[in-house]
Amino acid sequence: MLTFFLFALSLGPYVQLVATDGISIVWWSENDAPGSLEWGLSESYGERVSSAPDSFDHVPGFRHEVRLAGLQPNTRYFYRVVQGGTAQAAHFTTAVELGTDFSFAVAADPESKATEPVRNVMHRAVLDQIATREPRFLLYAGDLVDQGNAQDDWDAFWSDMSGFAATT
Repeated sequence: MLTFFLFALSLGPYVQLVATDGISIVWWSENDAPGSLEWGLSESYGERVSSAPDSFDHVPGFRHEVRLAGLQPNTRYFYRVVQGGTAQAAHFTTAVELGTDFSFAVAADPESKATEPVRNVMHRAVLDQIATREPRFLLYAGDLVDQGNAQDDWDAFWSDMSGFAATT
């Protein structure tokens, strides 16, 4: 279980910058201890790399990013982030080669709001429907949260996104 802003792993993991031969795995932690990413073609992983956390002014926590390179196109990989006593496992698929068909999803205005849980229930329901289509990526248009300066709204949004963003 991923617990937000309470233990070693505070947010994520989530995938970014997916390419045919690489991907970035990102997560946030409460402390500046290095974390690690285990990955491979099966759930036994086989590869391991450490992360060096970054901090930012006015942003709570520490950001970790690991870029994996030399991967094969259109291939499923398994990974696990280990941070302190917390581990979170997921999988990703690298991008297809040019000229290969793929699907993606577009959604708009989830406007997550921590004080109105019904919005989050609807957001999760939309994400569940999108996940059944197995898109390669999700593009959001519009407002992700109700109040951009409200951390609890962002926490609610990322809580809804946690499983989906780890793989898509």
